[in-house]
Amino acid sequence: MVEDFFKTIAELEGIASIQRSIRNIDGWLTDIEGISLYYAAKYGPGNGAIVEIGSFKGKSTIWLAKGSQCVGRERVYAIDTHLGSPEHRPGGEFASHMPPEGTTELVFRRNIEQTDVADWILPLIMSSDDAVKIWHNPIRLLFIDADHSYEAIRNDFIKWQQHVIPGGLIALHDVDRLYGSPKILDGPTKVVYEDIAQTHSYSAPLVVNHLAFVTKIRSIKT
Repeated sequence: MVEDFFKTIAELEGIASIQRSIRNIDGWLTDIEGISLYYAAKYGPGNGAIVEIGSFKGKSTIWLAKGSQCVGRERVYAIDTHLGSPEHRPGGEFASHMPPEGTTELVFRRNIEQTDVADWILPLIMSSDDAVKIWHNPIRLLFIDADHSYEAIRNDFIKWQQHVIPGGLIALHDVDRLYGSPKILDGPTKVVYEDIAQTHSYSAPLVVNHLAFVTKIRSIKT
């Protein structure tokens, strides 16, 4: 019991340290969502790669890498063009979050270096479509947080889910837990509650803030 107590305290201090290290990194991931990704990377079932679709400036990537790194598990493949989603481009709602040079790659690389996880992250500077064409490895944890339009996020899910192992986890960000409410986040929420939950291939979604997790039972045939 005493050993478990001190182990828990040490783990909480480790999480607090990560929170301090990413405090100034731009992004929309909340602390509880980041901690959920940390635990999924650390304790998630099965063996296989951790793949992130949409890294932006690295906040979620760092949470994933820290979780896996601390127990010597798999590295994180971080897939992003770093040119931003439509809402980040000139005239978009979040255009002010893009660096003047029009790419987040330099900021991303600086952030992962400064948080000591660069050796646990394998950046793939390309689109999700290009990356999946050359991907042949099993995935135990897939995190999707790129273009949030329904068509784009459904495309990411359909193309990548075939590589997720049975029992593996898929997480999608910006999901509204109150499906059908006026505050619905259309793209990710529709994919979770229609394209995923209406099949018998995945578990019912567990939603933490706006981060949804599902467990794969079998692949959806396309």
